Amino acid sequence: MIVAETSWAYTLEDGDGSGNTVAEGSNDTAYGDLVYYDFSVQGQADEISAVIAAMADTTNGIGVFYWEPAWIPVQVYNADAVKAETILSENKEIWETYGSGWASSYAAEYDPDDAGVYYGGSAVDNQALFDFQGHPLESLMTFRYVKTGTTAERIVTETEAETETEFLDTVENLLVNGDFEDGDTGWTVTGTGGGIKDTETSNVWDGSWCLHFWSDSDFAFDTVQEVTLEPGAYTLMVYVQGGDAAEGDTFTMFIQIGDAMVTEDVSLDGWRVWSAPTIENIVITETTTVIVGCSVVASSGCWGAWDHFVLYRID
Repeated sequence: MIVAETSWAYTLEDGDGSGNTVAEGSNDTAYGDLVYYDFSVQGQADEISAVIAAMADTTNGIGVFYWEPAWIPVQVYNADAVKAETILSENKEIWETYGSGWASSYAAEYDPDDAGVYYGGSAVDNQALFDFQGHPLESLMTFRYVKTGTTAERIVTETEAETETEFLDTVENLLVNGDFEDGDTGWTVTGTGGGIKDTETSNVWDGSWCLHFWSDSDFAFDTVQEVTLEPGAYTLMVYVQGGDAAEGDTFTMFIQIGDAMVTEDVSLDGWRVWSAPTIENIVITETTTVIVGCSVVASSGCWGAWDHFVLYRID
């Protein structure tokens, strides 16, 4: 069983002037004993979470689709704006020329009573997972946090590890020596407390080498690699495990693109309790040399290992 369509309005405003199926005075009140959510970004997130939870509680549920997450206005319409009528007129022309809603006026030829009447712009722009200008809403993160919550690191079970290893074997790792099996080839380590070395196999994700760290005094180090990327979208991930971290210790994976730094903080959850921090949808618009790596600032006695950095293209 699968939920093919679910959605919730994050606002009762209309973004394009075509009217919405959920609006002031239309589908905006509770019905009987049905659960009712706020028409807000948080309410949208609550509805998504509830549907996913309901599906997870079934014995044969396999998934949930949100419809329609990206049906946003072609031009934002504000009825109170000075150029409101001009924008609405332009929108109507765009809808007919390129499409926007589920139908244009031409659909009247084969569906006169439905599509031929309710054609035009998007009737669900206020139910998208992006605002009227196309910026992602926080409710979109519900799909990312559904298993872990908003703060917990994703813990990799043995079964998941096998599945992920099989998947990673199918992608081209754009990093040199991402698994450290060739020692420090491709990598530069600066600072104290960390080093690429052949350790006991119990300290590695796979193979026998990893980026290991420990010191009997406070320490800090960075490990980096430069790689040139062509325009496209990429994902960066790594595995890390360790323990005995003190309050204030930091463990960060990052990718630096020009002056911009995208980071993902990591927590240490114990020996061989591997987490898999991931930075997704890294968009490169022109051929660029980026810096990939990790940074550790830790107290004496803290220990752990990074292993199997993978950077791969997703488009």
